[in-house]
Amino acid sequence: MSLLPALRRHLPPERWALLDLVRREAEALGLPLYIVGGFLRDWFLGRPGLDFDLVVEGPAPHLARHLARKYGGRVRVHKPFLTAKWYLPEALRDPWPPDLQRPAARAHLPPFLDLITARREHYPHPGALPQVEPADIQADLARRDFTINAMALALTGPQAGALLDPFHGRQDLQAGLLRPLHPRSFYEDPTRITRAARYAARYGFALSEEGMAQLPQARPVLHRVSGDRWRHELDLILQEPEALQTLQHLTAWDVLSHLHPALPTEPERQQRVARWQPPSAAWGLPATWKQVPLVVPVRYALWWLDVPDPDLARLKAWLHPPAAVGETIQAAARLWRHRGRWGHLSPGPLTLYLERAPLPAVYAVFLAAEGPLREKLQAFGERWRHVPPPLTGHDLKALGIPPGPHYRRLLDEARIGYIEGRFPDRESALAWVKTQWHAQNRRS
Repeated sequence: MSLLPALRRHLPPERWALLDLVRREAEALGLPLYIVGGFLRDWFLGRPGLDFDLVVEGPAPHLARHLARKYGGRVRVHKPFLTAKWYLPEALRDPWPPDLQRPAARAHLPPFLDLITARREHYPHPGALPQVEPADIQADLARRDFTINAMALALTGPQAGALLDPFHGRQDLQAGLLRPLHPRSFYEDPTRITRAARYAARYGFALSEEGMAQLPQARPVLHRVSGDRWRHELDLILQEPEALQTLQHLTAWDVLSHLHPALPTEPERQQRVARWQPPSAAWGLPATWKQVPLVVPVRYALWWLDVPDPDLARLKAWLHPPAAVGETIQAAARLWRHRGRWGHLSPGPLTLYLERAPLPAVYAVFLAAEGPLREKLQAFGERWRHVPPPLTGHDLKALGIPPGPHYRRLLDEARIGYIEGRFPDRESALAWVKTQWHAQNRRS
């Protein structure tokens, strides 16, 4: 039975029209085309997604360049892995199908499509990136991580609409099992273990007996994978709604301590990542902080909040996080360690103190805190930090006060009074500054 009618019903009309366009062009070029992997997995689980990977039996960059020449847009090729991205043009004009030329259609389409050459892989040594060469779809499915990701839906040719499931992935989906495809899967690519933990947490699946048996063999080679690749894996974990459960799986499988001895495995430390919640609009924190999803630095900070400085330094040296992430982690740990020193401050001084730290670090400490400290941090994030300075250096100069280090002190004190309500308006702050300055001059 062909699955294409069901796929058409599942996809929004614009997505189906785009997929059909690519399908027809691939068929015209004599290139067999398949939807592979996670899209099918989630579709069969009743978790509909919209993004699909398209695998080509033949050169995927050739198909991508053909699409760009005919329909516009641009292509980026990643030669080592025989993959290409076709970035769709901003405006969809002829020869695009009329239903995709409607002004609203572009908003319902992805910015790009991933086109992947069917390939086989060889790992020079455990933890290495694979060496690849073109192959057929059967070999491409055999190189994948788990049976549930090794299914393909044929889009062209006599098999169009047929499901290719040589490893019984659909059966494992129904059984809730994560089954590696071959006995050395985790040994060759240890990052598959973190992927298994994510899937286990996300879907409530269990790692198969074969998978559990591979863990002792893989633990000694975890260190052969670069810190950059492990950081990518940890970033993905921390973006999962089930991040805590994923860390708990990795701890139960005795993976985290082998990954790096400084990674916190204690339940109370890991449980802090579950405190993440998107900030209220009043905090003014964007969903992306300096090109990194906000959840990533905040959850790292929550997880590592009371990790000692020497261990923090070791973890950062290992993972090489972006500056935005590293600064948030470091600042949050420092705030948490010294909260007994600043937690008692009144609103004005507290605001000036906290504004020295990156805002995501303060937000992480807010999520971890309880009681009066949490209330203070919430007031800082939602109210006090938004109170603008009532005066500027120009105002002090207009009062006849000569520039100097005292400007900073007077402006800070004016803002503190403004935050705490002692100066109801700008004029009262000016009057206070003028009085302070005259009194200081009389004393000197």
